[in-house]
Formats: sequence, structure tokens, C-alpha cells
Amino acid sequence: MNQEIELYLRCLREIKMRLDFVREDYVRPASLEAVPIMKFENACLQVRKVVEYLAFASLASNRQLYETEWSGFVRENDFSKLLRRLQKINPQFLPTSVSIEGLNSSGEWLMKDNEFQLEPHVLTSTYGRLGNVLHAKNPYSDSTNWEEYQTFLRQGVKAIISAIQDHVAILATGEHLLVRMSGNDQPIQPYILRER
Repeated sequence: MNQEIELYLRCLREIKMRLDFVREDYVRPASLEAVPIMKFENACLQVRKVVEYLAFASLASNRQLYETEWSGFVRENDFSKLLRRLQKINPQFLPTSVSIEGLNSSGEWLMKDNEFQLEPHVLTSTYGRLGNVLHAKNPYSDSTNWEEYQTFLRQGVKAIISAIQDHVAILATGEHLLVRMSGNDQPIQPYILRER
């Protein structure tokens, strides 16, 4: 396996590890009474980091582009601007969620795009909304509706997992990669594709 693909997979392993961590401890409990607020805030932080990894993963194969965009993001700290720049570099920088139907007689994957796809505006909204949980509260503001945030977090994690479980990624180098991430304990399985 070439280095570009390995770098992309390293980002995916980081995403999977963080999502597994959040899903096990913070998404399953029925109420926040079972999850102290600081643990919930940690879960929000982990999902924000997942969103950052999703945004940057397709650039991982191009070190110069990655470092340039990362330093710009750190300097500006504006996630929506970052996504617009990433989209200019690689219009298909987000993974495309697919349903696998099997292999044809030539050994090529049969797949179709899923209806739900990760979109830049959804990532921006998720990133911003979960960021609200991470800042100190204004003592004069209304109390936080933690149940609403927990529902939002739960739905966001489920959406991200379903969108990346089986997906096609187009790396900054132009390579097309089918990635299967099904199952908690299953390894990430990459397959190089001809262009779709």
C-alpha cells in the first residue's frame, strides 16, 4: 500500500477511535444524569476533532497542502472558511457514502451512492454547535438545555458513522479509494478503485 493511502487510513483510524470512545460512553446513556457534564463536554470535543479529521483527511496525502491549510485554520480559526478552501483544492474532499452491492464478474465493486451524504454546511453547523458547549457560560444567560445537546450529539455521531461506514474517498493525489469500516472490532479495509 502506498504512503498516500496509509496517511488517509491513519486519519480514519483516529476518527474511528474517537467515535468508538464517544459512542460507548456518552451517546448510549438515556439521560445526562448518568453522564457528568464534563464527560459530555469531552464527548463534544472528540466529535469536533472527528469533524476536523474528516475535513483534512483527503489532504493527508499531500503534505505541503495539508500544512498550508492547517496553519491557515489555526491562524484564522474559522471552520467554514477552511471548508471553502478545501473544496477549491479538492471539490470531493469529503468521503462519499456508498452502499456495497457486491462484486461483478470482473471483480469490480458494485456500489451506489447513499441518499445521505456529509455536506460542508452540516459539518460547519455540527462543529459550531458543539463548540458552544466547550466555552464558559455567561452567568446572565439562560440555562443550557443539555438534553437538546445530547440529542444533537447522538444524532450527529450516528450520521457520521453511517456516512463513513462504507465510503469512497478521492485523495488530493487523485486516487480513488473504497473504504469499509463496518463493525466496531473490524479493521479498516481499503480497496483502490479505478475512477468512478
